[in-house]
Amino acid sequence: MLSKVLFSLSLTCVVLSASSLNIYSDRSFYTYEPKDTFIGFNTQISAKDSTQTLELVHKHSCESESLSCKEHTKIQDLHVKLNQLTREQSILENIVSQYQPKVVINAQEAIKTANKIASHMAKLQIETAKTENEIKSASTKFSKYALSNEAIYFSKKPESKVTLSINSGLYFKSEYVLNIDKSTLEHNILLTNRSGIDIKADEARLFAKISGRIQAPIQFYPRKIHMQLPRAKRALDADVQMMAMQSAPAPVMARKSNALHVSKTQTRSYHIKNLSLPSDGTQKKIPVDTQNLSLNKTLTWHPYSSNYVYQNVSFTPKQTIESQSWKVLHNRELIQNAPIRRIGKKITLNVAIDYDIETKREKINEFSKDKGIFSSDRLKKEGFKLTLTNRSKVDKKVQITERIPLSTQEEIEVSLEKLHLPYNYNTKTGKLTMTADIKAGKTLNIDVIYVIRYPKETEIYY
Repeated sequence: MLSKVLFSLSLTCVVLSASSLNIYSDRSFYTYEPKDTFIGFNTQISAKDSTQTLELVHKHSCESESLSCKEHTKIQDLHVKLNQLTREQSILENIVSQYQPKVVINAQEAIKTANKIASHMAKLQIETAKTENEIKSASTKFSKYALSNEAIYFSKKPESKVTLSINSGLYFKSEYVLNIDKSTLEHNILLTNRSGIDIKADEARLFAKISGRIQAPIQFYPRKIHMQLPRAKRALDADVQMMAMQSAPAPVMARKSNALHVSKTQTRSYHIKNLSLPSDGTQKKIPVDTQNLSLNKTLTWHPYSSNYVYQNVSFTPKQTIESQSWKVLHNRELIQNAPIRRIGKKITLNVAIDYDIETKREKINEFSKDKGIFSSDRLKKEGFKLTLTNRSKVDKKVQITERIPLSTQEEIEVSLEKLHLPYNYNTKTGKLTMTADIKAGKTLNIDVIYVIRYPKETEIYY
């Protein structure tokens, strides 16, 4: 239904320009005045003029000056050449196998003739292998910018503008290049045409959906504590629960709702004039804009997830970002696909690893004992020793994020012992953040100690 609406919209809204292109997420619409009957190499299309749907014809040959047509003709010529070489080899093999001289011949002349035949056969085999490789290479190249090996034509030349509905082959995405040295953010559109149809449009509009998906370089997730009874006690409780279920009335199952859950998305359109887009499978870069940014550079370490300290860059863009793929220019080096994390409008990128800082995380187990003779609780004291060594010649500040076990039941309590450096402890998530200042050439040790109190007749795991 959506495709029909878009098709009608394309027909009614683009007639003002000589040629136009509209690219949506599921299909594209190309309106133009054909110069001949040839369309391209794409079987997933339909055509319509202002009054009716046009008939299309499939052909194996092609007689156009387009790049795709020339490459298709080249492949066909190579197949003809391969057939000729194969046929010539077959004829030569038959002659040799059936040759039976009726008279006595000169031995030396026979040897010379055999050598000539063998030499010619070897040349044919070499030429055949070369042609097969050329066909394979040309076919691979052709498949990158055409979706079909059959040429598509109008049954007769249209007398007015037509609109092609193209199901696949036209793609675009946003590319963001963050230049840390210049504090700029460059936004480009990368447009690819492998539809098998060469396009020239006076007006082009690209419609992008912004879904707001999140991709975190290091995702924080709580380390939850779970409690269970000893095995004998669990078996007894299970029997009691089974008896209770058998005597209780059957529960009424709630009907599953058929309501659709639709995620909120935004749409952004881009307008391009005088677009020339041959179907060659290459990415065409179209600059959109460049923003000047205020960058916040930090060093972060997540000991529970990685041994590396990352160089991060945070900023708030002036416009909504619609891509998760980034390029970062830092110290004249290009970093491809830097991981991104979004918190509200703020964006954080992991730019690189700081190899000047060496880290280590070691488990600390101090004790596990009953709280007292008359107490029903048990105490468990443990933690981690974090070690950071700064091998560089400059002082560095590192933001550390550690996980403290998180209680999931009222019977379990977790308390954190005081640290000797600035920190923030969120008891609802178990997230502990610290700021460590490390002098050049020095080593910093941090003991993160916590105590877990839980009923002694239970077991805990996390």
